[in-house]
Amino acid sequence: MTPKFINKNKNIATELNRAWKETPEIFATVGEARGGNQKPSPIWADFEEHDAFYGYPNSIQIFAHTQQVKNPNLVGSMWCLDCRKVFVFEDGEIEEYIQLQKFKRLYKMKKLIIPSLVILMLISCGQKTGQFDCNRLTDKKVIYEIAKSIINSNNENIWNLHDIDTTDFFTTEDYFTNSETKNRLVLIGGEAGTSAGTARNLLILFSCTDSLNVIWSEQVSKFTQDDIVDVNGDGIKEIVMNTGWAWMGEIGDYYEIFNFKDEKKNDIFTARSKSVIDGDEFFGYPEFYKRGDTLESN
Repeated sequence: MTPKFINKNKNIATELNRAWKETPEIFATVGEARGGNQKPSPIWADFEEHDAFYGYPNSIQIFAHTQQVKNPNLVGSMWCLDCRKVFVFEDGEIEEYIQLQKFKRLYKMKKLIIPSLVILMLISCGQKTGQFDCNRLTDKKVIYEIAKSIINSNNENIWNLHDIDTTDFFTTEDYFTNSETKNRLVLIGGEAGTSAGTARNLLILFSCTDSLNVIWSEQVSKFTQDDIVDVNGDGIKEIVMNTGWAWMGEIGDYYEIFNFKDEKKNDIFTARSKSVIDGDEFFGYPEFYKRGDTLESN
C-alpha cells in the first residue's frame, strides 16, 4: 500500500473495502516503477514506491511475491518475508519460527527415507564398476522426491515454480557435459505464477559416474528430444529453447541455445523480443499504449 493510492491519514481497511466494492478496476493500475504510468495499486506497487520509514501510522506492511534468496528484507515499516520461512511477530520483534522449521525438516526426512533407500539399492545392485545406471532414474517416485527437494531449497534458478506433475515427464541420456560420458536429463512439468510465462517445468541434469549427483537444476520452458542437438559439432549436445515470458505489463519471447559443457550452463546464442501493446491485452489492462507511441527517448 502506498500513500499515492490511499491517503495515510485515512483508515486503510475502510478505504480498501470501499475501493474494492465501488471501483475494483483501480487495483489493476501500475506505477512507474513497474512499467506503468498510473498510481501504483497494492497489487502492482514496487518496494521503492513505498515510504518505508514514514508510511501509515502504527502499521507494518507485510508482503511477498518478491522472493528473497535467503533472508527477509526488513526496511522500516515495510517487511518482505518471501523467503520460504515462517516467522513470529510479537512485542515489536520478529524472528524465524525455528521449532516449526525443525518439524518440517523431520517430516521431509521421513518422506525421503523410502526414495533414499531405493536410490541406495539402485546404486549398490549390479554395478561392478561402481557406476550408477542413469537409466534407473526413470522411476517417477524417486524423481518426484528429488524434484520437490530442489524446489523447496533456496535455488536462485527457480523463482516461482511451486509444484510438479510427473505425468508431464521427459527424460533422456546423452552427452551433455563432455563428448565421452553420458548424463541423465529429466524435465518435469509443474505449476508456476503468471510471470513465469511458459517456464513451468523443472530441468534436472544428473551425473552418475561415481555417485548420484545433481549437476544443474533450473525452472525452464518445455522442450522435446528434437530440441536436443549438437549445434557446433563438438560431440556435446545443446538444448534449443523458446520461452514465452510475461513481466510488469510486458510480454515477449526468449530464444536460447545452451549446453552444460564442463558441468556448467553455457549460453551459445540468445535473442529476446518484447511487446507492451500485446501485454495490455494479456494482463487485461486498459490500453496504456498504442502502435506509434514513443516508449523511450534520449
